[in-house]
Amino acid sequence: MKLSRTFSVVLALFCAFVLMFAPTVWASPTGSIAGSVKDSSGAVISSAKLTLVNIATNSKVEATSDSNGEFQFLQLSPAVYSLNVEATGFKKMVMDGIVVEVDQITHVEAMLQVGNLSQIVEVSGGAIPLLETDKSTLSNVVESKVISNMPLNARQYLDLALLTPGVLPSSAGTQGGGFNVAGARSQSNVFLLDGVSNIDTQINSALGNFRITDAVQEFAVQTSVATAEFGRGTGGQVSIVTKSGTNQFHGRRSSICGMTCWTPPIFSPTRMEARKIHCTATSTAELSAGQSSRTECSSFSPMRASAK
Repeated sequence: MKLSRTFSVVLALFCAFVLMFAPTVWASPTGSIAGSVKDSSGAVISSAKLTLVNIATNSKVEATSDSNGEFQFLQLSPAVYSLNVEATGFKKMVMDGIVVEVDQITHVEAMLQVGNLSQIVEVSGGAIPLLETDKSTLSNVVESKVISNMPLNARQYLDLALLTPGVLPSSAGTQGGGFNVAGARSQSNVFLLDGVSNIDTQINSALGNFRITDAVQEFAVQTSVATAEFGRGTGGQVSIVTKSGTNQFHGRRSSICGMTCWTPPIFSPTRMEARKIHCTATSTAELSAGQSSRTECSSFSPMRASAK
């Protein structure tokens, strides 16, 4: 009896632990690929062998099309992939430039041509369907190129969430600042950094005591009703993915140049005033193997200014 009671307590504690961290475990920062394999007449091809290769790391994942010719690659890291499709009696197809984004499903249609496996048909890129039939959620991905090229005030990359339809800046004086998604309060948003909660529980907003703009690869803002893998908040679901390693050395150089300047005089019927401000500009560049760089603050266009 005593052993049974001890087992019950341990089981209860284990279940409580799992439920506590379940949203973190389920909402992983990944994407998926789904599609089908068909011949030139539109007939489905079953038992086709599919090999997915991550271009940056050369890691491989294999799958086989089912009786309906459909296939899926789940829990993929956001990256650019290459897909090899092989089937008996058909030419081998190689599809390059397949982009997988966080919290997104990339749809791929493989059309095989009759021939020998020694013959290869290469396809670069692919058309994006106007209607997404693989998911029922609404979300927008802010990719690495946008984060790198868009001017940011105080280097806060989450400001770019305002590029998403249905997202508006929160009203002045709102605790924690942030943005409103689809009319919900800014404190109702959920922020995940590589699948781990990134929320300041005191103000129910994203942790903002550090800036990791250069380390962010991309992030997705889900504006529809939260799906099963998300929890905690009923507002926008923001999934942030940081950059990972590849087979090639790469990095990023960033510098901030500041100087004091004067604004043009402000004329009014009673006074003329010139205000001193501090202008700051940010300069960034991508680095690859064998490269070095140097930044000089000789001239720049102010990106942000704070009155003194």
